[in-house]
Amino acid sequence: SLLDSDSSYTALVYGSSAIVAIWISSIVVSALESVPVVPQVMEVVGLGFTVWFTSRYLIFKENRDELITRIGSIKRQVLGSRDD
Repeated sequence: SLLDSDSSYTALVYGSSAIVAIWISSIVVSALESVPVVPQVMEVVGLGFTVWFTSRYLIFKENRDELITRIGSIKRQVLGSRDD
């Protein structure tokens, strides 16, 4: 059936873990926002990463092709190939 006991248990574990991870991340970010300098530093780091990512992967076609290949590889690792 679609929801075997093993697959539903695995989905329940992963789903619960994701919810807990999001909750903990929210607590950590809230704590960091209470420190006066940290939000501005996080904005600068985010802006710097955005500029780096854009210049590294999005401007030139061969770099976009490399990014698409990497994303496809990660998808195959996570989801498995259709041959499995």
